Amino acid sequence: MIHVKVTYAAAEVVTLTISGHANAASKGEDLVCAGVSSIAIGALNALTRMAEDDIDEQVDEGYVHVEVIDSNPQVQLMLTVMLIQLETMAIAHPEYIKITKMEV
Repeated sequence: MIHVKVTYAAAEVVTLTISGHANAASKGEDLVCAGVSSIAIGALNALTRMAEDDIDEQVDEGYVHVEVIDSNPQVQLMLTVMLIQLETMAIAHPEYIKITKMEV
């Protein structure tokens, strides 16, 4: 299962972590995993290009973590778009994606 954990402070995203694998199909054929990976990497590419100094990111096999260092409207917009895309995937595939949100 893919786990997405989002933490908020004062209604702004502070961290977003994606971990795990969908295991919806065999490796190389898992469209759920490919979809989540595409969303994550696309968003990270945009964040890195447009707000590199405002975030810290870690990427590994089956793991993506974004921490907001300097929150601003541009960073929040990109993270919100990323989360909406992940929520859309979770609605379509609830057996493979779980999203947890918490306020800190």
